[in-house]
Amino acid sequence: MPAIASFSAQAFSKLSQPLLDQIIAVPLPGLGEGPVDSEFSESLIKLSRFKRDNQLEWLGGVQPARLEEWLSGLWLLAGDIDRSHAISQDIDNREGSFLHGIMHRREGDFGNAKYWFHRVGSHPTIDQLHQHTAGVYEDGAAFVDLVTTAVRDDHSLQDRCIELQWMEWQLLMAHCL
Repeated sequence: MPAIASFSAQAFSKLSQPLLDQIIAVPLPGLGEGPVDSEFSESLIKLSRFKRDNQLEWLGGVQPARLEEWLSGLWLLAGDIDRSHAISQDIDNREGSFLHGIMHRREGDFGNAKYWFHRVGSHPTIDQLHQHTAGVYEDGAAFVDLVTTAVRDDHSLQDRCIELQWMEWQLLMAHCL
């Protein structure tokens, strides 16, 4: 069960309480695909059937222009990277590229993930991650390299990478509020 970090708490307080409760109840996703959280996925499937205004109401403080980013991010949190990908590949901005990079990193397509992080370029979320991690998170491509090492060679890094990934998700989604 992930906790909302103090650096994201104010932004996340804009979300609806039911959504915030569900975010907190979802287990932290691993570095790879899945596992899919079936309860959260069911909520997101129901949400996808709502009209746009009802989706925004359920989400709370998400602005209409950021709906797609939030939906893609929520699917990442739910562990369904395919549904996240279906959304993020059509978001033509830096946040869409960021989400797309995360998705490819989680599917293990590290080269493609780095391509998408290069498309992100300079981003406030990366600056915040660099600051909150004392430089451990340099940029998206460097984090892909760290995750690659954690997955393939040095499994002792996995827990730290999962923590960084959770910070990354929170800061990116807070930026999209």
